[in-house]
Amino acid sequence: MRDHLCGEDSGPISAHVPALCGIRRAAVHDAEAIAALYCEAYPPLAGLPAGSGYPFPQYMSPAWMARSLSDGEFCWLAAKQGEELIGCLGAIRISRPNDDDHIAELTGLVVKTQYRREGIGTALLNAMCHELDAAGTMVSLAETRTGNLGGYKGTAKAGFIPIGFEPFAHNIRGQPEHMIMMARLRPSAYENRTLGYNTSPMAHDLGQACLRFVHQPVPSARSLSASEISQHHCCRGPLTVVRTSPAVLERHESVSNRASPHRSGIIGLRRIRGVDYGERRFLDRHYMMRRRDRILGVAQISVDLHDRRARVLRLEVQIDGLQAIFLRRVLDHLRTENILQPLTCVVVDVRADFAPLHLSLQTLGFVPTVYYPALVSIESRRIDAVQFTRIIGHDRHDFPAPPVELGAAAADIIRTVLRHYHQSLGGWIGRDSHVGEDSDG
Repeated sequence: MRDHLCGEDSGPISAHVPALCGIRRAAVHDAEAIAALYCEAYPPLAGLPAGSGYPFPQYMSPAWMARSLSDGEFCWLAAKQGEELIGCLGAIRISRPNDDDHIAELTGLVVKTQYRREGIGTALLNAMCHELDAAGTMVSLAETRTGNLGGYKGTAKAGFIPIGFEPFAHNIRGQPEHMIMMARLRPSAYENRTLGYNTSPMAHDLGQACLRFVHQPVPSARSLSASEISQHHCCRGPLTVVRTSPAVLERHESVSNRASPHRSGIIGLRRIRGVDYGERRFLDRHYMMRRRDRILGVAQISVDLHDRRARVLRLEVQIDGLQAIFLRRVLDHLRTENILQPLTCVVVDVRADFAPLHLSLQTLGFVPTVYYPALVSIESRRIDAVQFTRIIGHDRHDFPAPPVELGAAAADIIRTVLRHYHQSLGGWIGRDSHVGEDSDG
């Protein structure tokens, strides 16, 4: 079942827009013009196919865009001057169809070069926020570039706040680029937010940096002893982790327990992913963890070989304490397949109330990089979440200074992420080839 963020009507949207510009829900006949606009905004390096330097090359395919506009899974808005398409913006619901999270991700804000700096991007963002509010969206996310601050400034004007710094998130025209994660929450999301739990010290620090400018509290931090962390890792008997297929994973619904989403502490969202066109760039890897014949966990990892980045889309276990062991084994599998070697980072989203899992991830070299306030709904209350990132490879020391135009809030977040990262280096640098020993028998 598709999640429709926009209705069927493709008429004009009521929003303040610059003179001579109108914003409408895009229609199928706009597909070719939208794809051409993305090709213009993100030209590939010489000799490479369209989309090679952009996270989602399918946006540059008129056929894919036409299907997207037809099936209604995405909401696409188009800014037009007369009949000329001069800007567009998309959004998609990334929470699971039957859950109560109601999370959307904005994507692909572009404006024709000659029409930039006229408020068109901000008008598109405001119109999309109106659409998402009408659809009942509680949390809207937008990843913005540090190499081009137009998206960051536009989302800030539209009511988004910075919530994280994503190092080495994408390769834009052959150069690694960091991103600023932005979020916009409806007032009811804050009102339904619960703080009745402890989070980890690093997550608490990042949460304070993200939320102090909007005067929102952060859950208290609690440090764990070495024995508590060891107990979280403890598991009797040998474990086996193997590659498997999506069909096999779907046959084991008892592991998934869809009636209780995010039960294992790992946030399972349907993040936007790229589509291959004439190149082997995007890989999905599925894994199963077993003890003898009993299935104890399932995982899905998305790998972008161009961005050199892997994202954990799903990781579920039946026994608490196996999450970090399972993830470590999965990373070992990726390395064995010669996939991990070229990667720069691995990211995973985790519930803020799973402090032992946070500290287990830190032993694997992960640090908090994004703090999501009130992201997911658990038993009618909204709980914060944290993105953890593990940076890999020789370029992990190469952090250019953040642009001064970002302002105090984003600068404070970046400083917090980098401070935690440099603090963690002494604990795990040099362990990429083998990350400690777990107690899984």
